[in-house]
Amino acid sequence: MFVLAVIEDKLKTLPEQFDRDSHDVLIEQIDKKYANKVILEVGLCVAFYDFLDVQDAYVYPAEGSCHQVVRFRLIVYRPFVGEVLQGEVAHSDADGIRVSMGFFEDILVPARSLRQPASFNPTKAQWTWHYHGEQGEDDEDFPIVVGGSVRFKVTDCIFTLVTRSMRERRVTSSTSSASTMLSELGVGGGGAGGVLGLGRGGGFFGVPDHRGAVKDEGGVPAAMAGMTGVTRQRSASNVGFAEDGGKGSAAPEQPSMQIVGDIGSDDGLGMLEWW
Repeated sequence: MFVLAVIEDKLKTLPEQFDRDSHDVLIEQIDKKYANKVILEVGLCVAFYDFLDVQDAYVYPAEGSCHQVVRFRLIVYRPFVGEVLQGEVAHSDADGIRVSMGFFEDILVPARSLRQPASFNPTKAQWTWHYHGEQGEDDEDFPIVVGGSVRFKVTDCIFTLVTRSMRERRVTSSTSSASTMLSELGVGGGGAGGVLGLGRGGGFFGVPDHRGAVKDEGGVPAAMAGMTGVTRQRSASNVGFAEDGGKGSAAPEQPSMQIVGDIGSDDGLGMLEWW
C-alpha cells in the first residue's frame, strides 16, 4: 500500500533561512512542495522519508538565494493491483459504492464489481447482495451499509491530468491493470545522476521543477513504465471539453488519482459482518 519513491529536485533556500540548519530547511520545502500531491503514474505523496544525496549549493548571478540539487525518498500511497485492503463505506449510489481509507477517499467499487446478484434501493441509497442458499440453505439478503467496514481487492489505479487552454479543458486519463517492479534498471540521461526528468513548465500534479524526477524504490523511473524490462498493461484516453460559454459539454470532476476495487470475485471480500 505504501512504497518509497526516489525524487530528484532542485530546491531554493532564501537568504533569511541561512541561519537555520540546511537539512531542516530542505525538509520543510519538500513537505510544502510534495505532501498531499499526486504524481502521475506514481501515487499520492504522503511524507518525506530520508535524503540520498545533497549536492553543493550555488548562487545565480544577481540573486541572493542558494540552489541545491537534492535526491531524496518520499513515502507514497500506491496500492498494487491485486492487493486486498480494508476501508469504510463512505457513499452508495447507482454507480456503485465509494470507500474511504480515512486519508484517501477516491476509491470506487463499481456496480459490476459488487457481489452478485445485487440490487440498489434508491430510496435507502443502499446496495444489497441477494445470497441464494445451496444444499438446503435459506436465501438471505446482505446489505452494504454506509459507515460499515468493507474489504476489497484493488483492480486498477487511474491517474487523470486536466490541462487548460484558451478554448478547452483537456482530460487525459492513464490506467494500469498490472505492473511489476524490477530490482534495478540503469537509465542514463534526462537529468542529473541518470534520473529521467518529468518535463518543463509545471510537470505533473505539483512537480514544478524541470529537474524533478521520480523513480520507484526498485530503481525504475515512473516515466519509463511500458519500456523493455518493465511489465505494465496501460491504456490512455484524451478527451477535450469546451470551457463554460463555449459549445460542447463541461468537463466532469475528475480525481487526480482513483483506485478501482472489487468485492465480488473472491470469498472473504465485502462487508466484514458477512463472513
